[in-house]
Amino acid sequence: MHPAQESLADCVVAQSNEAFLGAKTQIAAASILEGLGDAVIFVDAELRVVYLNEAAQVQYGVDREAAIGQRLDALYEWVWEDPAHEHETYDGLNRSGAWRGLNRHKLKYGRELVVESIGRLPLTHALHRA
Repeated sequence: MHPAQESLADCVVAQSNEAFLGAKTQIAAASILEGLGDAVIFVDAELRVVYLNEAAQVQYGVDREAAIGQRLDALYEWVWEDPAHEHETYDGLNRSGAWRGLNRHKLKYGRELVVESIGRLPLTHALHRA
């Protein structure tokens, strides 16, 4: 085998191993998240749901398949006690890349939850404890 072909073959094997390890890590992480009693929702930069665990499905009364791809505000409405809190939240995310605090979520069927939320950039995720 030509040295360049060996190098390319090694590179392909290394990438395959990285992909395999990455997939195993994702499966392990998903297993942990599914076992939590707290609702966990991951969203992308456009606040579209990319993952929610079983506890989130129960807490928010939504089906995972229906929620994936939907904007977070399709699950609930943020209720800000004070408009300044909303600005503080986004300022904190923009300034430090992280924010943690209490939110009030009004569900589509009227129920309200007070939850602790944790947000991180670049992938914003919210960990809610009702």
